[in-house]
Amino acid sequence: MEKYHTNRRGFIKTAAVGGAGALALRPSFAPAANPGGSSMKDMKVALLQIHSDQNDFKGNMTKIITRAGDAAKQGANLMVSCELGLTAFQLSRDTYVKLAQTIPGPATEELGLAAKKANAYLIAGLVEKDGGDIYNALAVLGPKGNLVAGYRKTHLWLTENQTFARGNKLCVFDTEFGKIGTSICYDIMYPEYIRAIAAQGAGIITHSTGMVTTEDCDKFGWDPEFYNAFVRTRAWENQVYIPSCNRCGNDLFLYFLANSCVATPWGTIADKLGNAEGTLVVKTDFARLTEWQKIAPYWDDRRPDFYKTILDF
Repeated sequence: MEKYHTNRRGFIKTAAVGGAGALALRPSFAPAANPGGSSMKDMKVALLQIHSDQNDFKGNMTKIITRAGDAAKQGANLMVSCELGLTAFQLSRDTYVKLAQTIPGPATEELGLAAKKANAYLIAGLVEKDGGDIYNALAVLGPKGNLVAGYRKTHLWLTENQTFARGNKLCVFDTEFGKIGTSICYDIMYPEYIRAIAAQGAGIITHSTGMVTTEDCDKFGWDPEFYNAFVRTRAWENQVYIPSCNRCGNDLFLYFLANSCVATPWGTIADKLGNAEGTLVVKTDFARLTEWQKIAPYWDDRRPDFYKTILDF
């Protein structure tokens, strides 16, 4: 068995060197069409995994702010919390309406103070109200305490369609480290959507989620490995970092999968949390991405003009 692995490693190394040489000989070879990763500066990203209580908005806020402080002590520059972290998942639209916030508003002001104290970007999940509509949303607060961006979930799962209005805009914002995009939970199931964010030049795409299992889901073997696998896949195919922050704990029949993770542009899991509340900080390594792109030129080999002739679905 060890001999097999040795030979396999040798084969991969030879193929990689040969591939890099072939790329060097390409007369039309150019930097990847997505400048995100190659133009990013390294930073420390943090995941703030909590159990969000359905009946304790203030307590949920305190948990997020406390964990942001913990991450700041470890030098984090970007902090990601879970989907609907301030409200938890509720059982009725009426309850969501009562808990909904404007963006900007009192909740984002409090989160902004925490971001300023941490000198970092802080992404928090909440219910946003706008006129008669409510949205499953994110607020992005900057290191100066300012509201940098807001995002409304574009893909709604099952009963969410009866509760929330759909968002219709990508969220990609500029930072001193480079461009960062955002997504929420079910969004990540749609590769064309995550690709669209990456095509805007984002080198990091955050994923605030509330991945759950139920008795019915268990019949199909749904587990944390599935969740981590598609986060890895979206990161790998787009050559971006995806810090994915999930919830832990449970609400009645919903059992949250926890296992928040940071996926790398080459498809590995840099690190992950377990089933309990926790804070994880991971430093990016975009120099390694540059080396990976020499043997994995996915962006260069895309055929966008051709795709326009077949993408009618």
